[in-house]
Amino acid sequence: MDLQSRVNFNSTNPEVVKVIKQEADAAISRTYNILRTRIDKFGVTQPNIQQLGAGRILIELPGVKEPERVRKLLQGTAKLEFWETYDNAEAFPFLEKINTAIKTSETKDSLLNSLNGDTTNIASAAIPDSTALATIDSANKKPSLLDKIESDTNKAPSDTSAEAQFAKFSKENPFFSLVTPAIFQNQNNQSEYRKGPVVGYVAFKDTGKVNEILSRPEVKSILPRDLKFLWSAKGPTKDAKILELIAVKVKSRDGSAP
Repeated sequence: MDLQSRVNFNSTNPEVVKVIKQEADAAISRTYNILRTRIDKFGVTQPNIQQLGAGRILIELPGVKEPERVRKLLQGTAKLEFWETYDNAEAFPFLEKINTAIKTSETKDSLLNSLNGDTTNIASAAIPDSTALATIDSANKKPSLLDKIESDTNKAPSDTSAEAQFAKFSKENPFFSLVTPAIFQNQNNQSEYRKGPVVGYVAFKDTGKVNEILSRPEVKSILPRDLKFLWSAKGPTKDAKILELIAVKVKSRDGSAP
């Protein structure tokens, strides 16, 4: 780093030491923020990360099943990659297929559990952060998911509480109960796709669940080989506790960025 504006030939030793200390403290703060951002992507419940002084950072991740993988990701260095991307309107139909596949899979599991005398409810999910709603450009047609949501809304539910309605929605749409689609209502009250490669928004705490779903064999089998989902480095706004899910195109055999 260029320190010519802060240190020169006439600087005293104490002045130089002060500048070095300030730079060291700033480096630790940057490292802390980088680690915090990476940890948020794991979807770990109640992670603990603290600056202990003397250049030390304490990290505790309760419930992590792959500590070596986590350690490797936390210790890795950042690198700049360039990807060709899908447009949201192109990729969204595959999200609907994922939702259908997961629903079918969970229905089969539920039936097997019932036959075995297990009445455990497996269709539970967390509500995505409401700050995911976006103001963006216009697009073309109305997503079929919104048609379904509007149709379900017009039906009179037996329990009108928000919790009951979301539980019903989660059962019918297990994937979209975690991923808020990047669609919005325009001035004419019509549903439109957000322009660009962002296909959805996910709360920090749910990114691990989404990663698990995307890694399932039945999900991989319905996606094109050149479609890959990546997370944004940070939320769309400073205070939003969500990350954007981005659809990119894979051109190489090893899946690396071109």
